[in-house]
Amino acid sequence: MPGILERLGSFGRSIINTIKNTGRSILEAVHIAKPLAPDITTPAVIQDFATVTRLDQKESLIADLSRSETIPDHLHTQVDIPFKRPFAYTVTVQGRAVAGRVGKDGKKIGGQFTRDEFNITSNRKLTPQEVIDIAYTRFGAAGEYPLVSIRAVSVTAAMNR
Repeated sequence: MPGILERLGSFGRSIINTIKNTGRSILEAVHIAKPLAPDITTPAVIQDFATVTRLDQKESLIADLSRSETIPDHLHTQVDIPFKRPFAYTVTVQGRAVAGRVGKDGKKIGGQFTRDEFNITSNRKLTPQEVIDIAYTRFGAAGEYPLVSIRAVSVTAAMNR
């Protein structure tokens, strides 16, 4: 019984947030996601809605943590994490898209201001500072997968399997 989060990850979370913010129904979320993940089920998507709600409620609590202390258990939300790792963290990155970056519909967005969410998986619990350092190393302009010239980055969710 896979859901949107299991099949589509952070893109699935974006679908759910858009549906919630516009007051649409869960069935519309299923309809939007079906072409990308035909095996999703409605009961699993209902569970995904509850999971995203819990993640949103804990976002400000995670933001208030000291950057050097490990994120405590009670702030982790249980989800199906891809790549068989026990922990995952969502970072919200703001900055300018790197030159040559292509967005939705093949439109070039290099140089434009962007706000993106990325998931980082881990084999152990991390501190917010460790998650931020990984985000710079992976997604920053000089990183492994350069996507954004990062102006601001914050940890917005902590998840475990």
